[in-house]
Parts: sequence; structure tokens; C-alpha cells
Amino acid sequence: MTVHPIDLFDEMLELTTTLFFEHENELFFRFLEQESSALIDVGCGNGAYLSRLHDTYPHLPFIGLEYEAGIFERAVRKKTDGLDFQLSSYESASVEPSSAGAIVARLVMQHISDRIQFAEWAYKHMAPGGHLLLLDVDENALQVNDRLPLFSQLYVQSRQSIQTWLSFADRLKLEMTHAGFAHLRTERYRLKAEDQVTKLKLYRYMICVTELYTQEPISEEREKELSAWLDDDSCSHEIHMFGLEFQKQ
Repeated sequence: MTVHPIDLFDEMLELTTTLFFEHENELFFRFLEQESSALIDVGCGNGAYLSRLHDTYPHLPFIGLEYEAGIFERAVRKKTDGLDFQLSSYESASVEPSSAGAIVARLVMQHISDRIQFAEWAYKHMAPGGHLLLLDVDENALQVNDRLPLFSQLYVQSRQSIQTWLSFADRLKLEMTHAGFAHLRTERYRLKAEDQVTKLKLYRYMICVTELYTQEPISEEREKELSAWLDDDSCSHEIHMFGLEFQKQ
């Protein structure tokens, strides 16, 4: 059965939120407890992650920016007091200069063609002392899993467009500091799927990634590989991430 790409993307974003939010909140977002200015999520997708942030820090105003109309429709359904969404690219967003206490770009930086322009936009719209957080997959630690050879190959291929002699994290660091941000830290972390609950979520995530990347229903061969991995209690898998934190001083 063919599933609409928007439905696949929506499910994938819900899964990544469920899998990573608690850990990332502890690592990166506790400063929001003392924040009073708005947080802007650039490329918020279906709004699942931003909605979790809003639930955790309800005293703050949150703004999600998303320029893809299909997935934006899923985000705007989550709109509530203190949680707003704009169908807009960051360049065209209705945001006042120096108004954001935090700007977050999670799993979107590889899709921004002019990252220097993004850095300058973020600096212009960030309040003094505000935080810029960039969270993404650590392509230098992509795991080639012997039990998932087909998926491992597909996942590596999906990230090849950003692989150069300088790591993606290091390039982002250079680009953001070029715009004037001070680099506070680089944090590397990982999700390890060992228990059955986490494995089941990651299994669904891998199906979504496969079907989105191949643009067709998952093949019998690929589904068999993923099912065998899921059913084998001795198998695990890791997804490695990095987070970069900057500040406008």
C-alpha cells in the first residue's frame, strides 16, 4: 500500500521527537527556564518538537517557521496560546529584529543553501545574550550496522551531499562565528536502540526514511532485513547526533 509522502514525513518527525526530546531537553534547553523572550524554530516541520518544548516551558512564546505547505498543515493544527506557526521561510518571516531569546534549527541545516545568510539573519533577529542551537546527525559517526546492510548503505547515501574534508559540525561552527556568534560548546550524543520499545520506534523510523528516500513502498528484501533486526534481541543500533550552541554577546 502506497503511503502519501506527507504522512510518512509526519510520522518520521513524530518518531524523532519521541526518540530524542527528553535527552535533548536535558542537554540543551534547560536555560529556557530563565528565558522570557520568544523561541523561534526554523524549519519546524509538523510542529511536534516545538509543541513538546511549549508543553515543557509554557511561560514562553514559541514561533515555528515552515515553508512547505503540506507539512505546515500538520503544524498549524497544534497552534495554541503561546505556540504560533508561520508558513514562511526564515528570510520572509514576520519576526522583529533583536526579539528572539533563542533560535533553534534541528535537522534542517543541510537543507539551507546559504548558511552564511542564515547566520546573519539569526544574528539580526537574536536578542543580546540569546542562544542559537543547531542540532543534527553526526555524519562522521554514521554507524554501518552489519545486521542492517541495506539500511546503513541507504542512510549513508542520504547524507553524502554534506560530507567533505571538514565535518558538517565544524563548517557550521565556522559559518556561525563568521556572522558574529560566540561558540559556547559542541555536544555529541547518541540514541542506542536496545530495548524493544525503542527498537520498535526506530524500526518505524527506518521504514519512513527508506520510503521517503526511495520514493516507493519498501521492498520485501528491505522489510525482511528490518524485521529480522527488530525480532533479534541481540541486535541494537545507534544514531549519533551533535548539538552546537552559540550566543549573541
